[in-house]
Amino acid sequence: MAVTGFVWGMALLCIFGAALCIAGIILLVMLLKRRKRKGLIVLPVLLLVVGVLCAALPTGYFAMISRAENEREQSRGALLTAIEKDPSDAAAVQSLLDGGIDPDEGTESGYTPLMAASFRQGTQVMELLLRAGADVNRQDSSGRTALMAACSPPAGHLPDPEGIQLLLKNGADISLKDNNGRTAYDLLMLRADDDREALKRQPERLADYEAAVEAVRPA
Repeated sequence: MAVTGFVWGMALLCIFGAALCIAGIILLVMLLKRRKRKGLIVLPVLLLVVGVLCAALPTGYFAMISRAENEREQSRGALLTAIEKDPSDAAAVQSLLDGGIDPDEGTESGYTPLMAASFRQGTQVMELLLRAGADVNRQDSSGRTALMAACSPPAGHLPDPEGIQLLLKNGADISLKDNNGRTAYDLLMLRADDDREALKRQPERLADYEAAVEAVRPA
């Protein structure tokens, strides 16, 4: 879970609540020892009530977030979760595969570990999945394949020619289309101008990029 200003605020609220509880307990003990008027006991009791509420709110929030993350991990599967956490952690992926996890075990929408690794440019993990028998041409509910994912990486990332070529060498079908009728080549072309502009600053990668473009171009 990312540490944001809201999270810090919730944590401080929890600390504040605990402090109020402690103050309330100390004040209550002092009043009882000195046998002060019963009316004064209202103050420490109020401190305790407010403190408990302040501490309970963030505690419940963090418990809810933790439960939601656990449910998300269970629904997405351990393999897909591990790849989304770190697409370069080949050791973790290999351990899960050795444990008998299906390399195509993904979400209900059909999003697979290979698609996740392709999208996040985890080439070594992609190799492990393909070697374990991952279906290179499986399509999710939107019709997207691992090759399409590799051709449309996250914002700020250039398509990885090595990953694209790896998928092609393992039988990726360039003619497959998503639910919008777009092929992997079409998705690559949607961003081609921006990618080529960025590659002007990395000329050593331009040739490999152009080779990948030609490799996914339909005949």
